[in-house]
Amino acid sequence: MNKSLKVLILTHPHLNPLKIGLAKSKSVDSPCKTESYLFSCLKKLGHKPEILELEENLDPLVDRVNQSGNSVDMVFNLLEELSGEAKFDFHAISYLESKGIPFSGNGPRSLMLTRDKALTKLVVKSLGYVTPAHTLIRTEQDLINSTLRYPLFLKFNLEDASLGISQKNKVHNLGEAIEIYRGLKKKLSSHVIAEEFVPGRDLSISILGNKRKELFPARELTSPGEGWVAGEKVKFRSDLRREKKIRSIPAKWSTEKEKLSAFEMSRFVYSELGMRGYGRLDFRRTPEGELYFLEANANPDLAKDEDFSVSAKAFGYTYEDLISKIIKLSLF
Repeated sequence: MNKSLKVLILTHPHLNPLKIGLAKSKSVDSPCKTESYLFSCLKKLGHKPEILELEENLDPLVDRVNQSGNSVDMVFNLLEELSGEAKFDFHAISYLESKGIPFSGNGPRSLMLTRDKALTKLVVKSLGYVTPAHTLIRTEQDLINSTLRYPLFLKFNLEDASLGISQKNKVHNLGEAIEIYRGLKKKLSSHVIAEEFVPGRDLSISILGNKRKELFPARELTSPGEGWVAGEKVKFRSDLRREKKIRSIPAKWSTEKEKLSAFEMSRFVYSELGMRGYGRLDFRRTPEGELYFLEANANPDLAKDEDFSVSAKAFGYTYEDLISKIIKLSLF
């Protein structure tokens, strides 16, 4: 793509890398490294990136895209919330879609659907695939009445997968479950999902494409001790990962048939959830090699050193190739 595009990057005000410097914001634990990497990459590709902060409402976006004589060619969506609610992130994309303005990644339907972990699991289960037994917890009484088998894993149903998650979210009895539930509710009022804990490793498969889909090499989380889950501290603290020797590595398949089966499932689920542009599917992989679908991430982290970009590199895409392809997919 030779044409220079005016690209608007949507993000939260706290994640604007221009406020702290592009170089500094690329550090391994920086919360805005995705924005920094993307901004720098777009400039390197000859485009004209512009960061637009959205926090409480869509007014800044409406004003910007309607500026006379200063049109936007496409929008890169890095939003994870709006008005303090993760479930509202799709509104910006709905507006852009109504205006006919190209945007990166998934549309409002798949953003809404995949944000709801319980609903997504029901859809995937209806397709004939395995998910952990689960239930939506609205009150403590729901925990008391639950017939799920311990150990359980508790997390927010509508929030980012890592928010509020630590190893303690794996609970072995009702007392522990109520304690973790109360801790989560102190953070946010969002409903909690409880699911039977599946032993094994976290595994992810990244996908790029609309009708024609490219599946990148799978990655899984490994550590010498008890199997860790990708919670807040694991995601944002490189010192913890070094100390516990937690690594994201290329997944090793027992057989080619096992790999092809996982990729076929992922391709079908991606399509049935209405996903497009790019996305990531997350699973728990048992020691016997069975995959349990956990959730779909319709807006995965695009930092150069995160799993999606690392998987793309293993597939043969440089970071610049990846961003260029995402732009192309949004325009055609």
